[in-house]
Amino acid sequence: MAFPGRRSFLLTLPALLLSACVRSPGIPAEFQARLGGSALYGSRRDAAQGLLKFAGSGVRGAVELRVEPALQIPPLMSLALEYGFRSASPAEDLSRFRENLDLALYCSLSENGAADGGPAFVLPWDADFLPAERRGDTIRYVVPLTGDSLAGIRIAASPRTEDRELAQALKKSSLVLEIRSLAIVPRWYGLARDGEVLSLSPFVFAGPQGDIGLDLPGDFAFPGGADLLIRSGGTVCVSAGALRIEGPPADGEFRVPAGVFPSSPRQLRAEGEAMESLHLVTAGNRPFPDPIPLDPALILDYPQSSWRRSDYEVFRWETFPSLLIFDTESYEVQDRLFKRLAFFVEKAGYRGRLVRDEEIAGQHGWNAHDYRDHDLARFFEAARQGNFPLLPEERELRSILLEERIILRDGDRIVPGHGGIISISRQSEGYLRSLFMAHEGFHGIFFIDGDFRDFSRRRWEGLSPGARRFIVSYFDYQRYDIGDDYLMINEFMAHVLQQPVSRAARYFGETLASRIDASPWRRTVLPEKDEEAGSWPSLAEAFRIEAEAFDRYAAERWGLGAGRVFRIRVTKDPS
Repeated sequence: MAFPGRRSFLLTLPALLLSACVRSPGIPAEFQARLGGSALYGSRRDAAQGLLKFAGSGVRGAVELRVEPALQIPPLMSLALEYGFRSASPAEDLSRFRENLDLALYCSLSENGAADGGPAFVLPWDADFLPAERRGDTIRYVVPLTGDSLAGIRIAASPRTEDRELAQALKKSSLVLEIRSLAIVPRWYGLARDGEVLSLSPFVFAGPQGDIGLDLPGDFAFPGGADLLIRSGGTVCVSAGALRIEGPPADGEFRVPAGVFPSSPRQLRAEGEAMESLHLVTAGNRPFPDPIPLDPALILDYPQSSWRRSDYEVFRWETFPSLLIFDTESYEVQDRLFKRLAFFVEKAGYRGRLVRDEEIAGQHGWNAHDYRDHDLARFFEAARQGNFPLLPEERELRSILLEERIILRDGDRIVPGHGGIISISRQSEGYLRSLFMAHEGFHGIFFIDGDFRDFSRRRWEGLSPGARRFIVSYFDYQRYDIGDDYLMINEFMAHVLQQPVSRAARYFGETLASRIDASPWRRTVLPEKDEEAGSWPSLAEAFRIEAEAFDRYAAERWGLGAGRVFRIRVTKDPS
């Protein structure tokens, strides 16, 4: 196992190594390192060396350390205690001690100058609840600190039952508990392995199927929400309450940010192939409009109550980070951001021209949007050159695009950067949001991937003349500028990929063909109709073939597919 390597796991205070500087008799041994100006002292020589020798201490032995002066602790921190066991007799059977002796860690708090006892945590002898390959010779136990200061640390042994034979065995034993390091770290729960060191927190348990669970008492949950980070070599499945999330990690890490959970998770289970670590950490502070990295499946289900502002939220597509995804509260909000862009970029009769609100007030934009860096730069550069009055939302959009380098400033000019944006709305019904996400998502990939554009062009050029006349007529009916070859190929691809392969034949051979058939002057582009079935078989077959070809390409290239731009599957328990 290995730590995720995230900055949030770096120590904010120096690690404390417990090798003693023993002074003359009567003077407490002082540890070499210090914590924020405070020093650690041992109550006796063995404690000063970080040792609990059971032979001399018996069943109620203890290691006691005091912090002078008491260390001030910021909120949401933990004490990381690294320890192990050694014995002069390698053949000594320690199982009896493990089964009959508890070890507890106490962190003494100091409030108003008075020492007070904090919560006690039972130290594991080993991680025997884990498979053997996940255990380590050294345990780094990370316990939450509940006070605002730390005055002392105590590790105490106590027998589970009164057992004289156990006491006699300990006196003859060479068993030693050795504290190897102490550190104050940002609070986290879970487990990870780094070489022979197993990092572990309280409240972790192993399930019957090899899964790892967390069960946090209310007093220890993260008050501001929590991010879940899992390192894994394969597919991960996480269950938290009614929510179940399953999918492969991105670059080895599976991330579920705080906003995905309706409330701060206290109980969760995770399982995965070659799962390396699991960390539940305090939610990161990501100010709006810094995009939240997510898979589109989680964006669709992202609670609106978790939005950082009420009218819209900004996400980054986790797999394709140069693409931003805007989710809006309503079509009205979406129009204020993108409607003028829709007319400038795509609408026949308006392309390349900035229009005032009153000119397009009665006309429909789109219920979902997609724009590449090149067209976004043209729009905002045209507005700059013409001193055109943009809406506040459009100016805000420009600032976001500049910050994300989708568009750039070159002197006074605005020029293309890299990437693009897509948008859907909460006003769309659930099935339409999924369809729009697939449609607009593949547009976004088309913007940034030259090989995908080349593949789409080859499929377009290989389309039969009849099928192409039909789809171009439909795009004209939708008021696209059919003279733009790039736009036609892009829309052809997105319409083919927006639904699963199984629905393509009916969608093109019935639904769209019926719309064209309803127009007396457009129906001439239609091939022969099967009157009994009410469909156009040649169109159904032509576009079924296209759907299969695009689906294979998306699966082989990115692990996506027709109707699916998601790596992750999200399900909810209806109960």
